[in-house]
Amino acid sequence: RDYLRLRYRLMPYIYGSAVKCVEQSLPMTRALVIEYQDDPNVRNMSDEYLFGDSLLVAPIVSEENARRVYLPEGVWTDWWTKKRIPGGRWIDVKADIETIPLYVREGGIIPMGPVMNYVGEKPVERIDLLVSLFEGKGRSSFQVPVNGGLVKVTYVSTGKKHMLTIGKTDVKVAVKVLGKARLTIQ
Repeated sequence: RDYLRLRYRLMPYIYGSAVKCVEQSLPMTRALVIEYQDDPNVRNMSDEYLFGDSLLVAPIVSEENARRVYLPEGVWTDWWTKKRIPGGRWIDVKADIETIPLYVREGGIIPMGPVMNYVGEKPVERIDLLVSLFEGKGRSSFQVPVNGGLVKVTYVSTGKKHMLTIGKTDVKVAVKVLGKARLTIQ
């Protein structure tokens, strides 16, 4: 039940990512080698994948409830603990059956909607934006689907300043920052 609720909360991310994947001719669920072609650690990896641009999924498929997870270059944020982890290395993960290892990519913008029983059950009144800050310079954007329209969200980091620009929308937008820097919102 918890993962069904998470799925419905992630619907804005899932739908927005699907649209972006179609535009860019990329699979929604993709092997890490597609994004990290120069990293030899991901060349034959078949048990981790990116879900859209910003989420890395590393299912545990053993009875020990543990595995080694490879985090590619960059900074990754553990979905459950919000701990920031430098990438380009392997980490040992132990998790119970209710906690699939899930990591947010540096620069990731994850829009989340309300829990619903089915898509379109009610109009969305609030979107929660989870923004994983860049450690250095970077730019990312996301088109958030809301009530039949799209809201453009752009995040830019100069390395010292972090700016989030949210397009015009009728819904309330709450921003949660993953990282220690201050984020200015326009």
